Amino acid sequence: GRFFETLRNLGAHVNEVPFPDHHHFRPEDLASGALEWLVMTAKDAVKCHGFAPDNAWVLTVQARLSEPFEQHFLERLRACSGQLQPDISEESNHG
Repeated sequence: GRFFETLRNLGAHVNEVPFPDHHHFRPEDLASGALEWLVMTAKDAVKCHGFAPDNAWVLTVQARLSEPFEQHFLERLRACSGQLQPDISEESNHG
């Protein structure tokens, strides 16, 4: 998956041990003395808090929007914002 691809792009030699989404981790899931490092997502790290081994690390990622996409998104948001505001005119209050 993308997680392992990201690690490889960062120069890591990866031994993939994927778990399904929403996996309920147990200590034995992470027990492997043969691993030098155990790298997991931030979401999985929260699930493993309290029993992750000392060699466990979290890969933190940030999403960045391209400048053109961000500008387009903000323009669309501004265009919609007038439609989202409640009508507080006198007529609407007295129905």
